[in-house]
Amino acid sequence: MAEPTPKPPVVIRRFAEIVGHAPQKALLAQAEARERAHHAYLFTGADGIGKRRVAYAFIARLLCKQPIALSPGADPSLGFEACGACRNCIRVFETPTWYDDRAPFPAKEDAPELAPRHPDVMTLLPHGQYIKISQVREVLRIVPFQPVEAPVRVVVIDDAHLMNDEAANALLKTLEEPPARTRFILLTSLPSSLLVTIRSRCQKVAFARLSDAELMTMLTQLNADPAAIARAIPLAQGSARAAIELLDDPLGAIWEPLARELLTVRDQPSVHALAASLAEIPQLDAVFDRVARLLRDALLIRTGASAAAHGLFHRSLVDALTTWAQSQSSESILHRLELVEDTRQLTRTFNMQARLAFERLLLEISAPVGAEGARPMLARRDIL
Repeated sequence: MAEPTPKPPVVIRRFAEIVGHAPQKALLAQAEARERAHHAYLFTGADGIGKRRVAYAFIARLLCKQPIALSPGADPSLGFEACGACRNCIRVFETPTWYDDRAPFPAKEDAPELAPRHPDVMTLLPHGQYIKISQVREVLRIVPFQPVEAPVRVVVIDDAHLMNDEAANALLKTLEEPPARTRFILLTSLPSSLLVTIRSRCQKVAFARLSDAELMTMLTQLNADPAAIARAIPLAQGSARAAIELLDDPLGAIWEPLARELLTVRDQPSVHALAASLAEIPQLDAVFDRVARLLRDALLIRTGASAAAHGLFHRSLVDALTTWAQSQSSESILHRLELVEDTRQLTRTFNMQARLAFERLLLEISAPVGAEGARPMLARRDIL
């Protein structure tokens, strides 16, 4: 008989273990300590910056049987957080691993995802393109009942802006008259896409992107290679998820020499050789993204931005970028940025061969100012 697969260790991520977002964590901890936790929270901010991790740390605090002070000897008025050791905490902290992996869900098409370890944590995720009314109705059928084990039941709605109109209106009535022992946490990167009436019935908690120092702390805790960290941070744009993904990005280690060559290529043989090198990279979309970021950096330099003040993606290429940008006008760089997206769409829509697409793009990027073949840009925006 085969031995069972060993169970992965539970990763405890209480407030103290989550890098960044100090004001948001303090707000939530103090609200619960003073028994003033709102019945519905709206967590807003860019994708991948840690909204979900903070949400689960807060859920663990709501369900924890033995909450502890945020730090030893801290003023109790500053709030408490989950102990990380009780039965409720352990099962809540097991949930984010399942949630991050987005494993095939056992739930039916019209039902919410139930946390596999805790019966009082429910999750709504888009089924297809939207969160549907059938999913919301299933939640509304359950929430009037008492929680199974914990003091409260928590419903997490991820990508809340993807609720269709029927689902949003169905949820609205419950938010207007919330069950006493149910808490809602809505996560979204596009709060303006939510109904105004839903936003007005939630307490908004806005999350900012992580600073470079916070990303450095987080990636160092993962024992990542310092060189990989240095490459990942400028490209992550304050996103923890993007930074972690970039650590293993095979394009990161080979991109800098290619980018330097792109800025200096002039003759056709060199263009064809570079296009062939770019076409061999499997991550086609990633290459287009890197070229666009390179041109974006050049545009910032051309308009007078400094690397330190504006956080260029390609900080190690400032000299080459400056030389290239000075040979262009701002309008010509914008034309070339348009060409990057046009070429990407050609590869997607018409299945153009990658090598031909890059040859077309590089020939136009290396062309003299005004001869790059971009569509003329409108000088006025009020043309009907």
